[in-house]
Amino acid sequence: MQATATSAGNTAFWSLSSGFATIVNPSDPLTLVTDIWIGTNVLTWTVITPMDTTTDDVNIYRVEFDPGIANAGPDQVVLAPPYTTNLNANQPIFPQVCTWTVVQGMGDISNPNNPFSEVTSLGLGENIFQWTCDDGPCSTFVNADQVMISVELGTSVAMVGNGDPMTLWFDNAAGLLRMAGNTQYRSLSIVNAMGQQVPVGSDRTGATVDVSSLSPGVYAAIAIIGGERMTLRFVVGH
Repeated sequence: MQATATSAGNTAFWSLSSGFATIVNPSDPLTLVTDIWIGTNVLTWTVITPMDTTTDDVNIYRVEFDPGIANAGPDQVVLAPPYTTNLNANQPIFPQVCTWTVVQGMGDISNPNNPFSEVTSLGLGENIFQWTCDDGPCSTFVNADQVMISVELGTSVAMVGNGDPMTLWFDNAAGLLRMAGNTQYRSLSIVNAMGQQVPVGSDRTGATVDVSSLSPGVYAAIAIIGGERMTLRFVVGH
C-alpha cells in the first residue's frame, strides 16, 4: 500500500471495508496486501488524532484471466446460392470484447460481437473476415485472426453419399450435365428448388445429359454412377 505515515502520537491502521484481502501489517502505511480476490476490494486507511478521525478508501480491482488468443475458425468454401454461412470463432473470455469486421470482399454480419454470427450477401470469390479481441487494460498486443470464405457457384461439384467429390458437373454454356471420361450413369433424376421432379431432354448420350430446356433457377441432379449415389446442385442461367 502507499498511505501517508501519521505523526507521532496519532494512531493509524488499514482495514478491509469490502471484498477480501489479507493485510500483512495493518499499522504499516506501506504494508503488503495478499490474497486479493477477483473483483473490487476496498481498503480503508484510518488516522485517529486527538482532534478527529479521518479515513480514506483505496479501491483495488483485480482482473484475473488468461486472455483467449483470437481464433477466427477454419476457412470455408460455400456453394451458392444461398450466399450465406455461419462464422465459427472462439468465445471471448471476460472482460474480452471481440468484433467481426470485413477485410476483403462482401458480407453482412448479423451480429458483429457473436463468434457464431450468420453472414449473408457474400460475394463470389474470396471474402476475408477478421475476429479482433480487445483484451482490456491488460492487453499488450493486437489480438486478431482472419478467416477466408470462398464462394463458388454450385455448378461444377458433385458429391457421393459419403461426401467424397465425384466427376459429375454442369456445363452451363452448353446446357449439359457431363460425366468425366466415358463414365456411364445407371439412373438420373432432376428436381427443382421446390423438390419437384422436372423432365429433361431425351438426348442422353452416354456421358452427357441435355438440360438446355430447363428454365433459369436452382436444381439438383441425383444420379447413380458406378454404383455410387451422387447429388449435384447446379444453377441454370441463360
